[in-house]
Amino acid sequence: DVSEAWEAVQPHRRTAYVPVVADADGPAAASKFSGAPYLAPGETWPACGHCGRPMQLFLQLAGDDLPEEARDRVPPGRAVQFFYCTREDTSCEFECDAYAPHAASTLVRLVDVTADAPAPEMPPEMFPPKRIVGWTPVDDYPYYDDAAELGLTEVVEPEDVPGWITREGDKLLGWPMW
Repeated sequence: DVSEAWEAVQPHRRTAYVPVVADADGPAAASKFSGAPYLAPGETWPACGHCGRPMQLFLQLAGDDLPEEARDRVPPGRAVQFFYCTREDTSCEFECDAYAPHAASTLVRLVDVTADAPAPEMPPEMFPPKRIVGWTPVDDYPYYDDAAELGLTEVVEPEDVPGWITREGDKLLGWPMW
């Protein structure tokens, strides 16, 4: 029975937040995909440990811009940043095992946003910036692997329950989409 299966899934519902983006960069300390990162006064753009050139800012999440539920992870006044070297001519991804923790061609860090620093000039080869201007809350349910670990697949298969969706794409919190 689908209604019984739906009842079994409900305790595992989580809220995920889908970013609302604008084709713009915004202030240096704003949440964004690509664009100019927040850098402390006098700090230079993070460089790849392999090729020495500036790394692509993939994501910056400013605690001040996050939904309330996420502020215990990135508090106001701080920002988490993810840089990744996308250079193909130097094989930084392959040579540095970029998928591994602490790779020389990646950088993940939590920074204190202590000053209203001007945005640094973006190197020309960076992706176009997308500022995160808001968050849309959505229901999110465990993906098949997580559902199996929770014992849910012993009751029902996810594809048999209308509305059981693990959100794909960019999202904050919720369930991972393996």
